[in-house]
Amino acid sequence: SNNSDYGYLFFNGETLNGVEAGGQYPHLWLVEIRAIAKPGCEFEGWYLVKNMETHVDYEFLSAEETYSFEITEDTVLEARFKEASNG
Repeated sequence: SNNSDYGYLFFNGETLNGVEAGGQYPHLWLVEIRAIAKPGCEFEGWYLVKNMETHVDYEFLSAEETYSFEITEDTVLEARFKEASNG
């Protein structure tokens, strides 16, 4: 789920309450973003939003909480979280 009740982001030195982050950065700028699951929840992964108009087409990028990449074009990443399993 991309529900902000399950987690939040640490991006560009700031804690964000949403599950998407953005800003304007120079081409080839190295960006690092971190997903932090709230208690009772788990981070599922980072997804690239491939269609920025509809937000219905995604590509899985990483299951690591911290993700780094170079900006080469307009980019929207989504952090997904889920409730922690009890077993």
